Amino acid sequence: MEAVEKRVVELLDHFVARRSIRLDRFKESWKHEKFGLAHHVVAGAIHRTASEKVVTATRRRVLQRLFHVALKLLVIPGVLERKVGAIFTLWALFETQTLRPK
Repeated sequence: MEAVEKRVVELLDHFVARRSIRLDRFKESWKHEKFGLAHHVVAGAIHRTASEKVVTATRRRVLQRLFHVALKLLVIPGVLERKVGAIFTLWALFETQTLRPK
């Protein structure tokens, strides 16, 4: 399992363990897992040595991968809490992204 997928699964595992489908519980899991930092790690890792164009392209690829993983986890059979968590993950990723859709 790749690092991006592992982090999304960890977020959803934390949410499912709370045995709730409430958004406020998901937000607590998001904060506990420090998932909001996912958008900033990429820039911090490559920003000093790369042009802004390269940083933006890398951010887009990472964000697309995060969306892909969340969608994949939404459609595979599983417990309701995991599916709701995947929906909340998609929403939170969209709302917290540093990039704006084209």
